[in-house]
Amino acid sequence: QSAAEALVHLSKESLQLFRELQISSEGRIALENKGLLMVANSAKGLQATHHELDIVGQWGIPGIKVNSSEACEREPLLKANNLGGVFFSNEAHAEPFQVVEELVRQSKVSGCEYFFNTEVVEFKKSSQKITEVVTTKGCFAAEKIIFATGSWSKSLGKSLGIRLPILGGKGYSFITRELQSIPRQPLMLLENKVAV
Repeated sequence: QSAAEALVHLSKESLQLFRELQISSEGRIALENKGLLMVANSAKGLQATHHELDIVGQWGIPGIKVNSSEACEREPLLKANNLGGVFFSNEAHAEPFQVVEELVRQSKVSGCEYFFNTEVVEFKKSSQKITEVVTTKGCFAAEKIIFATGSWSKSLGKSLGIRLPILGGKGYSFITRELQSIPRQPLMLLENKVAV
């Protein structure tokens, strides 16, 4: 339960920050609020979508249960043999590359520097404070250090004596030529672990 509460809070805060980033990007980011349709093909999967709806609903995430025909109404490309699922109306999406480009652009304007192909080796500390970051391209000192190391966070955190309960995940994405038919609705196909 506490993990779900933390994820819901993180999700709400992230959505607000994405909206602020879209406004400040002056049109360079297209953030679309079309919601998210989670669809199941098995009774167990359907139960899991309903369970998720119940959990996140406790913290104010709006959603509704949908049957198979309602799911197909929301997304005509779905096959009629789906069992339905849930629809979360407040979900939004953006093109990830646009978001990253804009974050880099805005951070550079604010004075950030980037060092690509530079691996963090260790941290030097004094009185419980990181004084330098040792990398494969030298040592860097800064007043503030942002610890955004993705799947490496757990091992790097351990080197600092910090326990970060993070589980690395893996996924694939691909870009295709323009398709004749594309989904009009962001989808999560539960059993296939596919997001569209």
